[in-house]
Amino acid sequence: MDDKIGDCDDLTTLYSTLLNNLGIETMFLDVFKPGEGHVFLMFDSGISPDDVNRLFLDPGEVAVIDDKVWIPVEATLVGKNFFSAWKQGALKYNQMKAEQFVNEISMTKAMAKYQSGAVTPEEVFIPDLTGINELLTEDIKLYSSWLDQIVYKAVENKLETAEDYYDAAVLYMDFGRYKRATEYLESAVNIKPVFPDAVNTLGVCYTKQGEYERSIQYYEQALQQQADHPGFMLNIVISHFMMGNKGIAKQKYDEVVAIDPVFAGKLEDILGSAKASAIPPSGSKLSIPPDLEAELEAGSSKDLSNLNKRAPKLTPEAVQRVSYRARRARSDNAVGITFAQIGNNAMAVDYFKKAVEKDPESAEYKANLAVALYRVRKYERAFTLFEEIKQDNPELVTQLSFIESMGEVTSKYKKFD
Repeated sequence: MDDKIGDCDDLTTLYSTLLNNLGIETMFLDVFKPGEGHVFLMFDSGISPDDVNRLFLDPGEVAVIDDKVWIPVEATLVGKNFFSAWKQGALKYNQMKAEQFVNEISMTKAMAKYQSGAVTPEEVFIPDLTGINELLTEDIKLYSSWLDQIVYKAVENKLETAEDYYDAAVLYMDFGRYKRATEYLESAVNIKPVFPDAVNTLGVCYTKQGEYERSIQYYEQALQQQADHPGFMLNIVISHFMMGNKGIAKQKYDEVVAIDPVFAGKLEDILGSAKASAIPPSGSKLSIPPDLEAELEAGSSKDLSNLNKRAPKLTPEAVQRVSYRARRARSDNAVGITFAQIGNNAMAVDYFKKAVEKDPESAEYKANLAVALYRVRKYERAFTLFEEIKQDNPELVTQLSFIESMGEVTSKYKKFD
């Protein structure tokens, strides 16, 4: 760990043990391909298989086994960000799975069968938090960008109608991004003032953030638009209960039952679930510094930012639809850039190739692939691409001119460096 290196089995065991200690189930991934023996791991994401297409950019990012969604991780990338370890783990798993050279071994079953070994107590050196914080900040930024891409995919590259903004907001809510969700819900209501579901969901956002009085205002507004809606009324019950107004909560609950008897006898269950969802597990709350939060807000996905203009009076911008392959190409290109920026050019090549295959007309993707190929010393292939780019997009020649040296000149490429 000190030297940022280690055997795959040692690091996988450590990673898996730390996750198991938190109650997160893991599997070892045993690669038995001749000459390529390796072991890494995957962990249970806790996400339903039904939500894979909605919550991930590509089903290949995860594995569905035993009705659970697993995240593959390459444990040997010590000192790198989580997204790099995830993407490399997913790529390796899919390759070995396709060739039938990997076994998935449940650690839960293994621990039930085999007695744990005895470990000699040893003093552990705690790394300097500066380095850890830098990696955490990098991962938070990558996570924010990844989430924007998830939303971008969900709204099919368009934010035109109130329903589009509503769908985007609901997805941000699922990930706990209530501030962003609130902005999109407000945009939805600006476009379509009579939109009770959006108004109610605004209330839910404020309930989740502990602003109960404000949430009740939105629930009551939603009821003005759609009277006697039991769901909206139950939300008022929950907010009053969370404020300690148990008498009012009981009174409002009785009104709900009078309208819809199906809720009779379920008050304790409803309030218990609401209370549990409002209180995060001890130690699980991550506070993002205000300056980083502002940076994330300002640097949110450019693609998504171009789709909307956050303003009190919003006029939706018409955005041309792009095909599924074009959206996937953009995602692959973004992942490739991430790998290139951390110096993993071999992985960058793989993802830039995917981007070019899906969108062969993109000069940007070809340029990125050419630079990545140059950096892994595939000079002839890089030069072939460079010649193609020079003919079709001469404006890019200056920043790619080093490719003509066939390895004699060090590559300098602003997008990666």
